[in-house]
Amino acid sequence: EYKVLARATVKDADARKEIAAAVEKGVAEGGPIAKCFEPRHALHVVYKDKTYDFLICYQCSQIQVFTGTAEAETVATSGASKATLDKALKNADAAK
Repeated sequence: EYKVLARATVKDADARKEIAAAVEKGVAEGGPIAKCFEPRHALHVVYKDKTYDFLICYQCSQIQVFTGTAEAETVATSGASKATLDKALKNADAAK
């Protein structure tokens, strides 16, 4: 239901590891969650035949995680992964 403004496929294994580590760090640092939820970043991950979608709102410090079920799990996050995700998108644009 959210408009996609840009997308990138990250094929480089090191870049994918960097993104995963940054998101994990954000979740580890997560604090109080506000209620606005206006995601500006998302990750679509396929791992071992399972699909995971992460919608991230840095304004309210939350990630909604979808794993194919109707209900999303909400986790707190910090802004730790924002720069890494921005960089991945910028690098993908530069590679076009």
